[in-house]
Amino acid sequence: MRIFRTLIVLAGAGLLLPSPPEGWRAADQAEPQQPSVLALLTSAGAAASDAASFCTRQPDVCSIAGYLADKAIAKAIYSASL
Repeated sequence: MRIFRTLIVLAGAGLLLPSPPEGWRAADQAEPQQPSVLALLTSAGAAASDAASFCTRQPDVCSIAGYLADKAIAKAIYSASL
């Protein structure tokens, strides 16, 4: 559970960090290329198909994740009832 708490705290801290201004770049960094909408949609589709087939490739991981999710839901419901 400690790793999940650490991940949540780090993700929250990352979201709270300020964004740099529009024109700001470090001296040694080149300007990144803006991907096209088609490239974004293609990569999103590839990620979705990869995520959808994950449980067929790794059934043990999915069964353990389902077990952990059931335990987390039961703990949340029990805590809310208290």
